[in-house]
Amino acid sequence: MTSPSDFIFFSQKGSLKDLGWNAPEMPKLWRYNLHYFNDLNAIDSKIRNKWHENLVEEWINNNPNNSIGYEPYPLSIRIVNWIKWDLREKKLNLKARRSLFSQGVLLNKSIEYHILGNHLFANAKALFFLGCYFDDPIALKWLNKSIKLLVNELNEQVLEDGGNFELSPMYHCMFIQDLLDILNVSRLYEPNNTDALQKLLNNKIPKMFEWLNNMTFNDDELTNFNDSASNISPSPKKLKAYATALQLNINKKYSEQNKDIDFTYLKNSGYINVKSKETKIIIDLAKLGPDYLLAHGHADNLSFEMNHKDKHFFINSGTSTYELNDRRAFERSTMAHNTVEVNDKSSSEVWSSFRVAKRAYPIDLNINQIHSKLLNIQCSHDGYQKIIHNDIKHVRTWNVEPNIIKINDRVTGKYNQAISRFILDPLVEIEKIGHNEFYLCNGHARLKFFIKEGACQLVPWKCTKNFGTLESTKCFEIDIINGESIVEIIS
Repeated sequence: MTSPSDFIFFSQKGSLKDLGWNAPEMPKLWRYNLHYFNDLNAIDSKIRNKWHENLVEEWINNNPNNSIGYEPYPLSIRIVNWIKWDLREKKLNLKARRSLFSQGVLLNKSIEYHILGNHLFANAKALFFLGCYFDDPIALKWLNKSIKLLVNELNEQVLEDGGNFELSPMYHCMFIQDLLDILNVSRLYEPNNTDALQKLLNNKIPKMFEWLNNMTFNDDELTNFNDSASNISPSPKKLKAYATALQLNINKKYSEQNKDIDFTYLKNSGYINVKSKETKIIIDLAKLGPDYLLAHGHADNLSFEMNHKDKHFFINSGTSTYELNDRRAFERSTMAHNTVEVNDKSSSEVWSSFRVAKRAYPIDLNINQIHSKLLNIQCSHDGYQKIIHNDIKHVRTWNVEPNIIKINDRVTGKYNQAISRFILDPLVEIEKIGHNEFYLCNGHARLKFFIKEGACQLVPWKCTKNFGTLESTKCFEIDIINGESIVEIIS
């Protein structure tokens, strides 16, 4: 909030006075955020308490049941935010508490079993908060219902390696916040029948932090795998501070290893984190997500992101919008990722804003640490065999040594064109030093980028790390000639 009735979401300004609560001119996610009431619990929210009291009153008076704010997902987020705010500030009056209870009645009748995933979990979390907050027989039913839902969904949505099953670092962070909130409220109210839930929370939360450590380069930003942006969910730093405040032990103690190359394979989610001296590369060997829920999946098989000396060098194009438009289609496509596109087709049929038809699965994975100074990773997928022709296959190999990473792409079968892309972080500066040889510099960090096989061109690009914004950068496009391209990244 920038004033009692003015808001900025994803760099877009809007006023309640001009737009009203349904704000039809604005994107749906902007309108959802208007109804979330996230600002009630912002770090500096106390100075806006009077604004917030008036805003709650305004919402109650001007939102009939057919308002977008009564859709189950924004309804769930708002319920939790109102309760959090009241527990801290004691600002919900009798009228607001009655409205909150009525919202609970509606939510209980509109659980999103048809959508599942993060929507269903948000519904269950809101019912849990309501069940704890209200001392009422109806609220007790909500509480018992929520506990069953939460236990079921925790077992379903958190994989054994700690990853959230939608395979998005952003939704993973949102899920961690949900778990910490549930743990926090359960400690405050100590409801009955939560033994199984408490056991799961204590087991899952540390694993989810471990996964997050493997899937990020720092505590301030998220990586761009599937739908992910750094300005939607809490940052890893904030989540770790929250967990520490709850006295949770989330820091795994690692034994000292004298390996030149170390790696962690997140087998259940399908990513691998490789560290070589001052370089870290995160590789996508995963499915797009659970087959029945691919709303946030991208056609990004065999893509990667990389940093060196704590500076970003190669990133996927990111997620800037959920609107049904050309940019959304591009950001979910294979073209938007550090991998190979064949015949201008994506490796999975991503369509609409949240749909996938034919989808690629990783196949023929082989991880071989030949010795302490050489790691070989090879993987393929079956996407192009389904979408273009059954003899087309993309195989990518990473050879990782202490000071050099070699990426070899091979495409077999009959195809017209195959392009391997390497998208640069916007802060990377490029200096050409020879035929197909470049220095890449980001602050104090420098790499040599050498195309050994394949015809290369450097093209303008747009990418993002934050929802609602785009930045200019560059992308190396390498035409795969005679079925093969080879790139060396040398530090």
